[in-house]
Amino acid sequence: MEAHVDTPLFNLLAVFYEIDLYPTWVPRQAVSNVLKREGRYRAYSYYAWDMPFPFTNRDATCMWTTPVKQTTKFFFIYTFTVYGYGIDM
Repeated sequence: MEAHVDTPLFNLLAVFYEIDLYPTWVPRQAVSNVLKREGRYRAYSYYAWDMPFPFTNRDATCMWTTPVKQTTKFFFIYTFTVYGYGIDM
């Protein structure tokens, strides 16, 4: 996914950083918890979604990282699904 957002970088990253608040603004997001943080721009998180019938609910444990370069106006968010990655669940 790619998007252009006309806002300061810090404000945009603050939205992504507040993982525990995702259920307040992401449709069907039932659970969103930080399991472990490694610095300011890397975290392991658990997500769960309440899906409508006839689909079953979904969940995932993910690692995300955001390599930020203050000198540019661009940044990327990399997200990977992980299992067991040294995290007690």
